[in-house]
Amino acid sequence: MTADSQHRARLAARVHDSAFRKPPVGTRGYDDEAVDRFLDELQDALVGPATVEDIVGRLETCIFAKPPIGKRGYHPDDVDDLIDGVLGELTGQQPVSRVRPEPPARVQSGLVEHRSGFWKRLLGR
Repeated sequence: MTADSQHRARLAARVHDSAFRKPPVGTRGYDDEAVDRFLDELQDALVGPATVEDIVGRLETCIFAKPPIGKRGYHPDDVDDLIDGVLGELTGQQPVSRVRPEPPARVQSGLVEHRSGFWKRLLGR
């Protein structure tokens, strides 16, 4: 077994052993069945005769749909981190960290000066 094939076998094992969190309640991540299918194909490509260029092309162009309504799927950050890590190891480059939006700031009471209608009656202001 060559060093390259050993490296690819370790990457395939890493893909196989990966586990992902669920996204927060009320949000949907990536469709878990689509991610599982893609990772199975990726694992086969890593241990099979596919070229590194073919695998890198698959990793760079993969897109996942949201799961059906009522299901949460996999947390996108976890899936993206795995794909970026594998891509970085195959290309020998440090994976570029994705810019993740900051969660919205919580609204503090007293910041909204004007309330009207329903809210004014409800809050007694």
